[in-house]
Amino acid sequence: MMKMKSKKVTKKALLIDSTAKLLLLQVKMLLDKSMIASGHFEPDFKSHSLLAVVKETISILQGQASTRDIKIKFISECASVLYKID
Repeated sequence: MMKMKSKKVTKKALLIDSTAKLLLLQVKMLLDKSMIASGHFEPDFKSHSLLAVVKETISILQGQASTRDIKIKFISECASVLYKID
């Protein structure tokens, strides 16, 4: 019984975390749109790891997906990167 509660709590915590990240992203996008409209936006081009961006995106989506019993798996094999959605 304790493991059942623990899984439910973990699932809810993941949902809260992913929802917070999604909300923060939406606020950032809104602020960027406001800056573009007012002519004050200056892009800051930086090098980013595509792999890190993909992992962050999967992390955000996994919390939402877990509420619908959808599992997103990240599978990395040497140089090739595969994504599998169950």
